[in-house]
Formats: sequence, structure tokens, C-alpha cells
Amino acid sequence: MLSLSIDVGTTNLKAGVVDEKGNILALRRVRSPVFRPEQGAVEHPGQELWDLIISLSKDVSNKYKHEIKQIIISSYQLGLIMLDKHFSPLTGMTLLSDLRARETIEELRELADWNKIYLRTGCPPMFQYPLARLFYFRKKRNDLFSKAKYFLSSKDYLIYLFTGELVTEASMAAATQLFNISEFKWDEECLSIAGVSEKSLPKVMDGFHTAIPVLESVRREIGLTSTTIDIIPGLYDGGALAVGLSGLKENIGVMNVGTSALVRAPGPKPVFDQSEDMRLHPYCLAQGLYLNGGALNNAASSINWLRDKVVPADLNDVPGLREKKGPPLFCLPYLTGERDAKIGAYASGVFFGLRDYHSKRDMLRAVMEGVAFSLYAVNEALENEGVKIEELRIGGGGAGSKIWTQIFADVFRRPIRVPKGEEVAIVGNAMIGLVAKNFYKSHEEAFDNMVQCTEVIEPTAEAIKVYSEYYEFFKTLRSDLGQIFIRHSKINQFNN
Repeated sequence: MLSLSIDVGTTNLKAGVVDEKGNILALRRVRSPVFRPEQGAVEHPGQELWDLIISLSKDVSNKYKHEIKQIIISSYQLGLIMLDKHFSPLTGMTLLSDLRARETIEELRELADWNKIYLRTGCPPMFQYPLARLFYFRKKRNDLFSKAKYFLSSKDYLIYLFTGELVTEASMAAATQLFNISEFKWDEECLSIAGVSEKSLPKVMDGFHTAIPVLESVRREIGLTSTTIDIIPGLYDGGALAVGLSGLKENIGVMNVGTSALVRAPGPKPVFDQSEDMRLHPYCLAQGLYLNGGALNNAASSINWLRDKVVPADLNDVPGLREKKGPPLFCLPYLTGERDAKIGAYASGVFFGLRDYHSKRDMLRAVMEGVAFSLYAVNEALENEGVKIEELRIGGGGAGSKIWTQIFADVFRRPIRVPKGEEVAIVGNAMIGLVAKNFYKSHEEAFDNMVQCTEVIEPTAEAIKVYSEYYEFFKTLRSDLGQIFIRHSKINQFNN
């Protein structure tokens, strides 16, 4: 059985045809279009993105149009698009790097007991969540908000275009800060804070078992010949990657390193950070199934910034630990803020310890290490809450860098398995679809038949020792800069 698998990332849009053995028979990848309608805004234009999805789907499906029976789509979380009563977009789809909600986050934080909201939704008070974005639009762009009838995530909108149905699935709903992940329903208090009605939100479906018929017009436009093509809602992009890396087997940690990054582990219950840091953001994948852990806004995006706007940087040209002279160079790669309950809205990028003997190669390694240290903080929080990750697997574009993967192994102090092939989420989508159609009995069975994780990156004893010391300093640096970040953000507001 062949699946048309679509993965909508913040940077790249991908479409592929996958068979039941995990072979990608056809694949297209393009940069996702981005526009900036006002200061601080970063959005995907909905219609342009849709046109690209149709174009790529048609292209990859051409040789297999008679055999494709299902479409599975994954997409990034935290995107928000507002539609009017005619289902026409009033905005694009907001991205992680959209900063507008920082302007109203302090006012939002004063309205509720966020510790209680965190324990109901799994989402700490951060400006990136759709709740914070809705609050911003209601307060600052009421000209748009007052016209809006429907509020959707990136994937919700695309499913609507595919099927004509306003539906979502748990992993997208769980990242809105509007969804009670334990009771599996929209949260009344959060809806009230956002100023929206449940009628304006999509119905939450089981992304693993729901099959929705694709519109005849869309099927014909893509060129698929079967008269019964279903779309399986699936999971968000990180969830699809988790399926492709682990088959959702408990205690297998999954790490994704792309534009953003995550480290998570599947489990039957949500795991919350009992400290005030709220570093863990448990996402509900389905009733009784959670992906526990956390994520970063800034990963490869920080390297791209360094390479494109500061100095040319080659991922394969990074100095070793022994080549460093004197005190090491550190980087907090928080160019677009971070997913941090305390300083995330104010955090910015920092190089600390820069000396005249440091080169662009040292700066590149410092960015890589900063991402690794930030992710390890999430792992540390999981361990503090009793989650034991027996094995760690990595996917995403960053997994293609041997040097970066080695840094992760050394910082995390454990071996890391690397899957064969780059497009793990594309295969993960197909796995979800094949289980939904009962081709495989479980995601573990699908994993055993479709994915190979043969390469293992071992940590080195010397690096473990060095990075243990580096990490403790990194934590202190990040903590001590907290108040400085806040003061700096106020200076920026004054100057603007």
C-alpha cells in the first residue's frame, strides 16, 4: 500500500510517496514561503503554501497515482491562522519566529494562575502559544480579531482545504494552551482568556484512527485515480518524527534537530516539571498517550543566521575540544526568544567569553554546543521527574552532521542511534497511515518493518568530562543573564 506523506515545516515543505517497507519512492522538497506583514510578524501565506502542497503532491504522485490510497499530513505546532465567516484567511500562519505576542505577554500573565493552567494544558506562560497570540490580536489588532470567526492551526487549515472539514488532532490541540490534555477537551478558562468560543475551534479527533474523505476536486487536482482517498490527520511534525524514530516505544528518547529542536519520550501519562522552570511541555498524542519533554525555538536556525549574516560557516569544519585556547567560548543561541517560562519572552542570542584568538569555527562550535546544552536541560528535567530514557535516537537535518551528533552524544553522555535516511517524519507519517488502515497492528510493528537505526554514535570519555563542566557553567550563565535579558528588552521597547 502506498501513502502520500506531506510534512509542513517552518523552513521546508516536503511531499513523498512511501511504500509499506519504508522506501521513499518519490520525494520533493522546497523552501516554505514566508512573509512579514508588519514589524515582528513572520507568517506562511496560506494560499501560496497550499498551492505548493498541491504542486509537490501532483509531482511525486505522478507515477503512483493508481496505487496511492491515503494521504497523511504533519505540520509544525504553534501556528495560528484566523478565518472570517466565509472561511477566508484574515492572516497567514504565524511561525515560531513571530514575536508580536511578546508585546502583551506580561498583561496576559497577570490574568490567571498559570501554575494551574500549566498542569491542565502542559503549556507554561510563553508568548509562542496560540493563546498568547490570540490575546495579542484581541488587544492590539482588534481590526482583524473582530472579523475572525474561526481560529485554526497550520495543519487544521490544510485539512480543511483537503476535506472541507474543520477538525484537528490531539497533538496540534495540545500545543495551543487552550486544550485540557487530561480531560481531552478545550479548556473553558483558557478560551475565556483568549476571548474565543469553542464553536470557533475545530473538533478534536483521534489522529491515529480517523479517516476523512478527500474532496473530489482536490483528488482530481493532484491526479489521484482512486475514488476513495482518505486523509489521516496524524500528528504534528515532531510526533511524526517520534513515530519514525521509535514506533512510540516507551523509554526510547527521540531528538529532532532542525530549524527548531526537541527531546521527548513517549509515555502513558503526562510528565510535568515540578520546579518553577516548567521546562517540560507534555503533548497529548491521543487519550492515554503522551510525548513528554520539551523543545527549543532555535537550533539550525541559529547556525543559518551565523552562516548567512555573520561569517561563512561550514558544518564539517569545526575545531575539536583540544584546539581551544584558554577559557571556552559559550553561546546562548536564543535569537527569537525561547520556550522558557521565565525568560523566554526576553531571551536573545549571546556569545560569552569571546577572545581575539577565537575564530568563526569556534563560534560555530559554540552555537552547536549551546543548542546541545539547552536540549540537555530538558533531558535533565525528564530525569528529575523519574523518566528513564534507555536509548536516544536522532532525526532531522542536524542528524546529517557527524560533528553535531557527536557533540550531542558527548553532552548527553550516552550513545545516539541515527536512522538510515533523512526524512524520518515522511516515513513516520506513512507508518501512522498504515496502522490506521490495519496494514500493521501497531506502530512498533510498522517500525520493525520500515525503519533501520543501524548507525550508533558513541560518547567519548574525555568529552564527557569536559562537557560536564561546561554544562554547569552554561546553566549558571543562562540563569544569571535572566534579569539582564529583561532589562535589555525594556531598553529595546523604549528605543522603538
